[in-house]
Amino acid sequence: MRVSIICVGNDFHGDDGFGPAVAAYLSERYMLPAGVEVISHLDFGRALVADLMACEAAVVVGAFDDAAAPVGSLVAFGTDDPDRVAGMTSTLDMNFADVLNLTRALGIDCSRIRCFGAQIDRERGLTGTGMSERVEAAVAPCARAIARYLGEAYWLTCVDYWAMTSDTRALVADPAAYARAVLDVRGMSDQLDAVVSELGVEPMPDYKIDEVIDRIFGERQAA
Repeated sequence: MRVSIICVGNDFHGDDGFGPAVAAYLSERYMLPAGVEVISHLDFGRALVADLMACEAAVVVGAFDDAAAPVGSLVAFGTDDPDRVAGMTSTLDMNFADVLNLTRALGIDCSRIRCFGAQIDRERGLTGTGMSERVEAAVAPCARAIARYLGEAYWLTCVDYWAMTSDTRALVADPAAYARAVLDVRGMSDQLDAVVSELGVEPMPDYKIDEVIDRIFGERQAA
């Protein structure tokens, strides 16, 4: 099947660079399966409509704005959640809700669109160069969450070069912070203490942290 990972944002506009950073990370770390492509756009414009019409399923990645969310926290949601959809933001007037409305008006089924976002630093806004530290730290957990989603939803395997070669770029200096981001996007924040108690404070590869999370989650589900 054809799946498009559509990453939206402008890396010259502060935290709006989150989408492009995820696109670059995915392209550098993974061999994506046939039919899966990474597409980048500067904003939520009408060009996205053509992309959504051309694929069978889509992942949309970008900056997110919710006044109640901590900076850098990750969210994942479907297009049936209008409040979350409204939070997908960019530097131009047209937002993701507008894109979806136009897409639906053309008769396109939007149920196979999954969104991933990182909460921006509202004090900085989408200005300046470079992402805020916490938003930048959310790039890797988000990319790995997308790879996981493709496997769980569509049985599409993303080959992780870094895990295969024990690449040191997979090392996480703060395992607890990485685990918190992963648990947030998976809706498992209540399991943070159990995960952190097993991780320790030494740097470790992110895929090893994911294994700990998967094991604990599996044990809790079986209990």
